[in-house]
Amino acid sequence: PRVAETELGVGGMTCANCSARVERGLKKHRGVIDASVNLATEKAWVKYLPASTDVEELMQVITETGYEPRLLDQNEDQEQLARSRALKHLRLDVMISFMLGAPVLMLSMGAEWIPGLQAWLGRIAPFADFWLWVQFVLTTLVIVIPGRRFFRPGWKAYRHLSPDMNSLVMTGTGAAWLYSSAVLIVPSLFPAAARHVFFGSFLTLARASRRRPSPASLKRLTITTRNSRRPANMAMISPGHQGGTGISVAHS
Repeated sequence: PRVAETELGVGGMTCANCSARVERGLKKHRGVIDASVNLATEKAWVKYLPASTDVEELMQVITETGYEPRLLDQNEDQEQLARSRALKHLRLDVMISFMLGAPVLMLSMGAEWIPGLQAWLGRIAPFADFWLWVQFVLTTLVIVIPGRRFFRPGWKAYRHLSPDMNSLVMTGTGAAWLYSSAVLIVPSLFPAAARHVFFGSFLTLARASRRRPSPASLKRLTITTRNSRRPANMAMISPGHQGGTGISVAHS
């Protein structure tokens, strides 16, 4: 039978587990003889039988595993342009995260830095727990807008029983947000000692992919290394409902 080979771009991979999941998905697809996914170059090489499958089906397999397939353009400028667009969207998410997360940080931790801030906020609040509701709204927006880049692939990874770093971020921030929301909305469901709020506003500051290309893979890169991504720092701000505060930072 006739055999063909193709190379596809794969966007959204952030760790070795991501590339391994895409590779497994491709190898299981009918008509695929062999497949290999390179995390550093964001490319998938596939050897397949054209009589059994085609490039469109292979791209659909990548989509179903939770990642973004793309046809590779032989024009290096086009490839660079696609990466520039992705970085532009990333910068926008960073800006939104900072604008929404900074007030939460100040509301939850500011009293420790600025004497009298907590008393002043209490005096100007129109009703009890007003500032906790403000934090609820802000952190919800962080999760819904820039946080989608974690939650969408993280959920897909869970569906395929292969959680990754996105799943880890989604689980931690999602659990904190759900618990805090329940305490704020229906506090009577919890004992008084358990009525604490832990709104986690993860800030996607410099969320560049969490991988480091190997020396061998760097030789195959056709783009400038200045576009390589660096590990992200996700800050989870935890304001206590009874005045206690805390903050944890996850390094991926």
